[in-house]
Amino acid sequence: MRALRAAEERWGIAVRVSTLMLTGVSGILAMGLCVAVAQEEVGGAFPGAQGFGAGARGASGGQVIWVTNLESDGRGSLREALNTEGPRIVKFRVAGTIELKRDLIRIGWPFRSRWLEKTRAREDPGPNPYSYVTVEGGSAPPPGITISGNVHIGYGTSHVVLRHLRIRDNGYVGRSGSDCICITDGCRHIMVDHCSLEWARDEVVNPWGECSDITFQWCIFQGYGPHGYGPLNGAGSDRITMHHCLFAHNMGRNPRIGGNVGRLEDRSFPNRNPIIDVRNNLIYNWHNVGCTAVDFAAFVNLVGNYYVAGPSSDPKRICISVAGDSRLHLAGNISPNRPANDLDEWADAGHHGRDERGNYAAIPGPWEHGLRAEEPFPAAPVTTHTAEEARDLVLALVGAWPRDAIDAGIMRTVLDGTGWAGVPNTIPEDLANQRPTAAASAEGTGTWVTLSAEASDRDGEVISYAWDLGDGQVVMGESVTHDYPAPGEYTAALLAMDDRGMTALTRLKLTVADGRPVASEPAAPPEGEHIARQPAGGEPPATAEVARLAAQLPAEKFPPADAWQTAVPLSPFVFQHNWRQVPDEEMDARLLHDGARLYLRIISDDPRPQEIRQPHAGAERWFYRCMEVCLAPTWGTEPWFHYIVNVNGELHEGRMFDRAWDPPEPWQVESRAEGNRWYLEIAIPFSGFGVDSAGPGSSCALKLARYRAKDEILIWPLEGSEAEGQYVTQSCEPIGYGQLLLE
Repeated sequence: MRALRAAEERWGIAVRVSTLMLTGVSGILAMGLCVAVAQEEVGGAFPGAQGFGAGARGASGGQVIWVTNLESDGRGSLREALNTEGPRIVKFRVAGTIELKRDLIRIGWPFRSRWLEKTRAREDPGPNPYSYVTVEGGSAPPPGITISGNVHIGYGTSHVVLRHLRIRDNGYVGRSGSDCICITDGCRHIMVDHCSLEWARDEVVNPWGECSDITFQWCIFQGYGPHGYGPLNGAGSDRITMHHCLFAHNMGRNPRIGGNVGRLEDRSFPNRNPIIDVRNNLIYNWHNVGCTAVDFAAFVNLVGNYYVAGPSSDPKRICISVAGDSRLHLAGNISPNRPANDLDEWADAGHHGRDERGNYAAIPGPWEHGLRAEEPFPAAPVTTHTAEEARDLVLALVGAWPRDAIDAGIMRTVLDGTGWAGVPNTIPEDLANQRPTAAASAEGTGTWVTLSAEASDRDGEVISYAWDLGDGQVVMGESVTHDYPAPGEYTAALLAMDDRGMTALTRLKLTVADGRPVASEPAAPPEGEHIARQPAGGEPPATAEVARLAAQLPAEKFPPADAWQTAVPLSPFVFQHNWRQVPDEEMDARLLHDGARLYLRIISDDPRPQEIRQPHAGAERWFYRCMEVCLAPTWGTEPWFHYIVNVNGELHEGRMFDRAWDPPEPWQVESRAEGNRWYLEIAIPFSGFGVDSAGPGSSCALKLARYRAKDEILIWPLEGSEAEGQYVTQSCEPIGYGQLLLE
């Protein structure tokens, strides 16, 4: 009930086990009463495809290729399917994580040489034969498909449809290539639907380079780290729709629209004033001033978006900023400085500029002539709701299905008003949260069908019911009635969400015919094998022996200097952006334990010293001069625990929303900076990260990341082999931790 009450207080709505209330022009959902949210069919690859990318045809009747393993390449892999010529639908016989290392998934890659040769000669390269592809992540058995890495669509590839995929940057490539999805090189007709795009260290998605006719719909965008930004619509991108998406915990670019158009003097873009349509998104917990920015000649519609300041946000600052050569149409957006629709549309918009302290900020007027567009720019059809309706629909339906613990944890932070920008925000309770159970039934005659849901949750409460009716419409309510457009077969999907963001997913196959009772049966779940992330016989990337002190220390004490001299340094640390090993004199990390606490000592160089800024509404710059500590009681398995210590010696736990967190005894931190050297000691009780016994011969797991500057992230342990190539990753998942062997 705590989360239910928090949601009611935070959102100003009534959420009940029976229904999720929607307010606004469409009416109210109540028991036995529903409001259909029509999604116009515009000839796309599937019902419900909308926006500028709705014309993406995908496979368009091509062959079906089944992915039969989770390997990065080779026979039966996703890469092999994508590198096959001709129209193709890619489906999955397996579920789990496809782990990419230094190799991106590149759609259209085999055409690269010809494309580069012809475009450099200013000749037409012709159509890319690797176009017309649909990747159906929803065809996989539970828990679905995660691509641990990055996806690039390029070289003129067109008509690409990606659905129900989780794409999470794993930190194996340098930051400049770490977008979850990058679309470039003149690609057109791209549809990204119900994808969870997370942990990117640059921007989450980046369409640029004269690409156009693109839709991102029902997606999650979450960045990671000091440059963990949301979507950037970059140089030359045009005719892009973003609708019904969740932007959560991004350091900036929520989204940034326009990119470098108009700034590059040595290139001319055919789309001088690109049209970007951003509507009905939920934007939560942007970092300080890093919300929505429009610049460099973009023509933009911002309609019906719902902005919610979180712990990292300064709600007093302007949400929307625009540069003088762009044009912006605003309608119906709800935000901290515009909490109701009877206020000026421009009450939470301003110019790019500097605040009184000289920091980058959006500052209110005076407005220059022509910045306001009173009428919307022409855009492809999208069913548009009030901002409040969009907020509730996004919470219920966004992301890849079935929703996993990572995505559910993001929803939990939105419901509870918690979380921190730039970090994953996953906590052990998310991993332990049990999925609700749900069942669906149908009755009716002819094309009129009444759908009913039953759901329960063993460790919480069900707070909403949402239906994808299978004909391009979605509806919310425990019991709903719908008139299907024509006789035929439809598959309706029910999603019941609990008070911590997890959903149950069940599907019902319907047959409707004029004058006949509706026939229904549970849709058969996808068949196949779930392959666990950790392979049998897997080995930790590194092991380290941790010496035991002769006696247990008092709570306020740290090991003496001579004891540290006997501890073996953790080595090597590696620069994340280029995999160069850090000289030992720049980074000295050592461990000791006394059976009750794990002691960590760090002595490191800081060639770019910066002071932590004083907090203002949660705007601390945590990722400069800080140490990230990830711990797990057992290597390679959940749960994990996440802590950050900054140069001021302030320690924060993984929830990251409680800046006043006072670590319980016997936690201890000592921190001091001398010139360009940082001296840090941390005492962590084993009970603080789930270790029940730290006796001789026991083990636990650790990962360290030292943030010195934006592109200076030093990580231990080093993964991979010399033969296959070595690397480091920023992923917080325990399979990438080093194993600690306790003496």
